[in-house]
Amino acid sequence: MENIVIFEIIGGEGNTAIQVAASQNVKNEGSIKLTDATSSTAIASRGVVNKAGVVIPAAIKNEGNITVEGKSTKALHAYADGEIVNVGEIKFFGDTSSTNIGASAIYSNAGGKIESTGKSDITVSGTKISRAICTKYRNKF
Repeated sequence: MENIVIFEIIGGEGNTAIQVAASQNVKNEGSIKLTDATSSTAIASRGVVNKAGVVIPAAIKNEGNITVEGKSTKALHAYADGEIVNVGEIKFFGDTSSTNIGASAIYSNAGGKIESTGKSDITVSGTKISRAICTKYRNKF
């Protein structure tokens, strides 16, 4: 699958511009812009465990530019054996939405893998747990 559409989401909570689950060879060339967002993610990649207990990984390559502004947001999130290769530019301005839900520009957990070689302008702020880059559990950068 290949996408060259421009995504622009203004406001809202829990938005995801592109989510890939148990799929391979997904490519995005379009720009993604999330502004005035809360608990939203630009690109998410997640593997899925099928009924036989086998993990079906997910992978996406992003070549488009990503701009994210908001509270408790993420630009790239790979989890459960999901993989993201990013060569596009990231502009990220994240803040906390409460005292325990922060923002992370690049976030991987539960076996997620992220490779980002594009230019990055990352600003995080807030009272607690906002991070530029975060990895949890068996992850790879």
